Amino acid sequence: MYRGFRILTFTHRHHNLRDISRFMIQADSSGDLKERMSAIKQLMGIDELMYLSTCNRVMYLFYIPDDSPAFDAAKFLQLVNPSIPNTSLEKDALLAQYFEGQEAINHLLEVASSLDSMIVGEREIFRQIRESYDQAKAWNLSGDNLRLLMKLTVQAAKDVYTNTGIGNKPVSVVSLSVQELLKKQPSRDARILLIGGGQTNLLVSKFLVKHGYHHIEVFNRTPSKAQAIAQKFEREAKSLTDLLTHEGGFDVVFICTGSLQPLLTKDLFDQLSGRETHDRLVIDLSVPANVSSEVQQAELVDYVDVEHLRQIADQNLGFRREEIGKARQIIQRHIASFKQLFHERLIERAMSEVPAEIKAIRQKAVEEVFRKDLESMDPKTREVVDSILLYMEKKCISIPIKAVKQIVLSDMPSREAMQS
Repeated sequence: MYRGFRILTFTHRHHNLRDISRFMIQADSSGDLKERMSAIKQLMGIDELMYLSTCNRVMYLFYIPDDSPAFDAAKFLQLVNPSIPNTSLEKDALLAQYFEGQEAINHLLEVASSLDSMIVGEREIFRQIRESYDQAKAWNLSGDNLRLLMKLTVQAAKDVYTNTGIGNKPVSVVSLSVQELLKKQPSRDARILLIGGGQTNLLVSKFLVKHGYHHIEVFNRTPSKAQAIAQKFEREAKSLTDLLTHEGGFDVVFICTGSLQPLLTKDLFDQLSGRETHDRLVIDLSVPANVSSEVQQAELVDYVDVEHLRQIADQNLGFRREEIGKARQIIQRHIASFKQLFHERLIERAMSEVPAEIKAIRQKAVEEVFRKDLESMDPKTREVVDSILLYMEKKCISIPIKAVKQIVLSDMPSREAMQS
């Protein structure tokens, strides 16, 4: 019944990340991508097609009729990327993961629930799948089958994220660093220095905004490159040399730069501290460390580095992996429920023309076969006959639909049994 659902995918589990890009659809623009997908859909005899591309995954989800010829993965890849040498197409096709039917549905649900991600429990993949489907729908590349499957996917993934701990306990270094800050429970007026204007501190700044911190000073080797961070706090980014004359004191430092030598030396730390003698939190997100060993070991410094955060991340990731078994049980319950839903939809499609055919028979009987007989009747009798025909039409429509449903579903467990 499910055989029409297919997935062809390339992921971090079986391929070098640099190689995965070869299996992306080669397109220069959104319009070009739409045309390429439409062409692939037509040339491969695919009814419905959806395409997902991330930094560590390329996935083609499609639906083809059950009686279609065997799927030719090498031909598919040649259409995806014509620059792939013919000599390697068969090898590449064999290296791909290919799923049919229930296996394809199960794989999609595990991907959406982040069981198959590099970092288990990260919800970004769920958003990416929904956006990919919305794109396919907007481009008229998907239909009723993928609509039903996507409805199942959303329900199952939400169930997994809600009723397991798969997404609990942060595992990214940035989110863990902010958790370390929150553990200290500093005032929302705490004076925080962000040293470095790269992507890491940009992410840190987003967390700081979210948690209500506003007394932030941003320093970077090139101030203009850190201005986007400083503007979040209605400030101007400053140069690293401005640290030498900073007189506002500080309570917390986040430091992450590309320097190979420690920037936060004992002399600079003392300069920034002034005459204040309270404890300070120093979070060093740099590799190698940007904080000198003297500062790390200072009596009034609570020092956190990347290695410490990675140890916490490993522990949290272990907790998330322990939730995979529970998540898979939830997924299987949803797949079992989907069986009945899909059966019912197949019946609706098969029987969709029955009402029109019965109406046509009634119309022919009235207008052709028994026209003269009906014309000879008096108005009252004709009205009764019309009422009888209309009643029979409705009953003739409902009887076959009800009968087929009973036959197809008689050997299926109830929804309650599948959900128990």
